[in-house]
Amino acid sequence: MPTEPSMDRDPPAMVWEVLPEPTMDDVERVVRRDYGHLPFERVMQVLRGYRNPFDHETEPPYRIWLGILKVSGGEERRLNDYVDLANTDYRDLLMNAEYAKQGNIGSWTNRRDPNAMRRAKWQDHCEYIAWLRGEEPPPPLP
Repeated sequence: MPTEPSMDRDPPAMVWEVLPEPTMDDVERVVRRDYGHLPFERVMQVLRGYRNPFDHETEPPYRIWLGILKVSGGEERRLNDYVDLANTDYRDLLMNAEYAKQGNIGSWTNRRDPNAMRRAKWQDHCEYIAWLRGEEPPPPLP
């Protein structure tokens, strides 16, 4: 079982990549917190524009919706852009929302610093958890 990330220490040797299972409560909390300046139902209507390629009953789109909310940064005009991105390829959206630092690590960096990916994974994980909780992001790891 993964432990809660501690942002004041080095990343563990094995970085847990599993994020918490998103819920509708998470989505509603983030909409009210980050988009409180907009009517709640208007934001939800934009999110429902995501055409989930999976069955909504067995695979609710909460993870994708949270990704859209995160990368949109509270800006209404960006919501539609990221819904469009998710409809084109939801993996690109998740890369931006959940794995941003890992996506910036190239093979050259891995050769020069074999721990770079481990640190990036840890930082991405800690930043996502902090964002979901509405906390300040952790400082960058050395």
